[in-house]
Amino acid sequence: MALLYVPPGHLTTDQAAAVLGITPSGIRQAVRRGRLTRAGGTARYPYFATADIARLSRHRPTPQRTLTRRSTTCHDRGGQLCPTAD
Repeated sequence: MALLYVPPGHLTTDQAAAVLGITPSGIRQAVRRGRLTRAGGTARYPYFATADIARLSRHRPTPQRTLTRRSTTCHDRGGQLCPTAD
């Protein structure tokens, strides 16, 4: 049974993961590493303050991928710069 009531200004694990663009496992790792704290709920269904999620979102590094120019078209873009496919 999922948490039925989340107070205003708080997000569930799934909602926080969707906001940050990561998996719920990533949220649990952020809690374990001390980057995010639970604001309440139960051990199985915690919720997090939206201010903490916003702070974490601002401080997340953006992934840097190398761009290359391929001889064939990349995703039908006519040879524009495309991320390398590893």
